Formats: sequence, C-alpha cells, structure tokens
Amino acid sequence: MSKLLDTVGTRSPHRRARAIGDNVAEAVQLVLMGTVSDYLATLDESTRPLITSMMDAVRREVPDVTEGTSYGMPALMHKGKPLVAIMATKKHIALYPFSGGVVTQVADQLEGFALSPGTIRFSTEKPLPDGVLTDILAFRVGEIEAGTKKK
Repeated sequence: MSKLLDTVGTRSPHRRARAIGDNVAEAVQLVLMGTVSDYLATLDESTRPLITSMMDAVRREVPDVTEGTSYGMPALMHKGKPLVAIMATKKHIALYPFSGGVVTQVADQLEGFALSPGTIRFSTEKPLPDGVLTDILAFRVGEIEAGTKKK
C-alpha cells in the first residue's frame, strides 16, 4: 500500500482513487483512510490557514495525538479515542469535540456562536475566542483519560 501512496502522492483521497485506476479495493481503502493531513491539503486558501493553525495548536497541547477518522471525519485521536475534528463547510467551520459535555463546559465562553450537542460553529471572520480551544482540549482529554464520555 505504501508503494501505491508514493505513486499517487499527496492528492486528495478522491483524486488518489482516480489515479489508482483499476485497483478498486485499494482505491476504496485509500479514500476511506483519509487523514487530517490529507484533508488540510484539500482546503482552499480562505480556510486552510485557520484550520491548520488550530490543528497545530491541538498537537502542541496534546503532543501524543495521532491522525485517524471518527464518524467519517478526519480527526485527531488521543489514546485511540477521537479528540477533535475541525471541518470547513460552505457557510462555516465546525469544531467537533466528540462530546456534548465538552460543548456544555465551554458554552459560556461562546456567546454569539452557533452551538449544538457535539458541534461548535465559527468562521474565519469570527474565530473561536482565545483560550477556548485549550479549554476544549483539557475537558476532552480529561473525559478520555477518565474513560467516560459525559453527555
């Protein structure tokens, strides 16, 4: 598989699948295993700097994170559990801490932001306030290390 990855380079998962051609099983596996790094490479210049900066901040705060997938999204993982995903849509950027309890814990710091259980929405024009990402990570790491997912 790594030889195949070398052949198709750092293209987006969908482009990799097309580049692979006839080997459908390997193409499907590559599309499904998309990583945070792969995802960041697909973003346009309007959102990539902010999301990259946030992912870098996560890596600094929780140095043992690994890249993985959770709920079909490229995610940063801690001890094999999803820690956070950050995804861009046409209308906003969403942070998914994989825990409604975490959103509740930081809700008072996010007045004026769109919140739902497990999702915090923001934009490049109105990014998350300073310190909120650090608090999100502290709460989520605490949940993971305690072996619970509070809702």
